[in-house]
Amino acid sequence: EDPEDATIIERDYSDLVGVSSIKSKENIVKKVRTFDILNEITGKASNWGAFLDSTLDRLGDAAVFGGILLYFVYRQDSTLWAGIALAGLVFGQWTSYVKARAESLGFACTGGLAARADRLVIILAGAFLAGLGVPYVLNVAVAALAVTSMITVLQRIAQVRKQAKAANAQSA
Repeated sequence: EDPEDATIIERDYSDLVGVSSIKSKENIVKKVRTFDILNEITGKASNWGAFLDSTLDRLGDAAVFGGILLYFVYRQDSTLWAGIALAGLVFGQWTSYVKARAESLGFACTGGLAARADRLVIILAGAFLAGLGVPYVLNVAVAALAVTSMITVLQRIAQVRKQAKAANAQSA
């Protein structure tokens, strides 16, 4: 597989996390594509497929944010921004967990300020533009994600709380 076939975002991501050799970049691209292919194969056609899809999504999110965190530590020498990236990862994972747990208990848990697709667009656009040399865009993207993800968690918790109170009132 030719590394030139890699998408701009994949090449930019490997540059962002400080991978310098072409061979290492090829390996990152292959791993990203492997998860995408598994995701497409399993889809959500079955319970197993839906489970695997969600599991691989969490792993992919962690890989992206982990790379950005390492970028802030080793390339920017900033534990502050690494901490903000970690907050973005934690709140993003928590957002998904709140939804999954609510649905497992029979509650609807939709919406919120920043769903996964919104978060991915923001962080990948920020990483891409940072790779093109746009100053501070990655910092803005990471901070925006940390805040919007936190708000989304609170919105979803409030949504489930309201449903739980209504269910308790009906059963009383």
